Amino acid sequence: MDVIIPDFYGNFVCKADQCRHTCCAGWEIDVDVPTLARYEQTSGALGVELRNNLVHDDDVWHFRLRENGRCPFLRDNGLCYLIGEKGENFLTEICRRHPRFYTKVNGMTLAGVGLSCEKTVELLLASDKSLQFVSRKRKTPAPSVEEVMSSASAVIAALASVNAPMTLAELTSKLRIPFSARELSFVPDADAEAASFAFDCHAALRPIDAEWEDYLAHLQDRLTNLPPDWTEALPEGLFRRIYDYILYRALERVDTDGAESVAAYAQIGAEFIAAAARITGDLPDAVRRWSAEVEYCPENVDLLLTLA
Repeated sequence: MDVIIPDFYGNFVCKADQCRHTCCAGWEIDVDVPTLARYEQTSGALGVELRNNLVHDDDVWHFRLRENGRCPFLRDNGLCYLIGEKGENFLTEICRRHPRFYTKVNGMTLAGVGLSCEKTVELLLASDKSLQFVSRKRKTPAPSVEEVMSSASAVIAALASVNAPMTLAELTSKLRIPFSARELSFVPDADAEAASFAFDCHAALRPIDAEWEDYLAHLQDRLTNLPPDWTEALPEGLFRRIYDYILYRALERVDTDGAESVAAYAQIGAEFIAAAARITGDLPDAVRRWSAEVEYCPENVDLLLTLA
């Protein structure tokens, strides 16, 4: 089975306590059944702390977050207490994998790391050259893709390269997805009306938190009072990489929503990021905020696909 990964995937390493936007806060942290059984059998003070912080709602077990939305095992130094005590394999499945993702498209597995993670954004924006994807084939014997997804290095170790790097156009051709040349290209629109439309579409989404609502309100307010040079020095190469990566992650929706709708979804997302970055002057933060609001909420992905 072929596995596709972006060219920067092998360089991904969690920033841990150096991360300014921890993934251990603001999310419900589910506990899968095998991990739950292990936590229930953990002895000593750690076992007591684990069981005291487990909650069962709507047939799902998860950690009881603190009042500030942080995981109860995220210490003030920014490090995970569970990793420090037991190692990464002791974590729940979602914590072991995040921000990694994988999906099946036309017989291939597409893998990557999510843009809500600031390390992923740093790697994506480290170059303005065309984003490349590498096709690798499973070695024999090897663990399943699901088993190795907990570690970027494990994925690389379990796979052997069989193809030269591909552009997104070459990849979608290999996947037999009928995108047009126009749908496989992106240049940020310098028109304020395009930015306004992108903001309006995203205002219709379900906000993941009050911070997103404040951020969007700030962008919409600034859009009405922009200096004439607000579109100068646009890093088009970086925006093309952003567009390509958004489209890459959404390829699984082509079968259900169509290539044209998926391309429009990526277009409106990239337009939002471009406009937000011009207004705030912070492109990495614009990428990260957009991904957290959209890509990690299936309802918002669905809605944006209908609005774009």
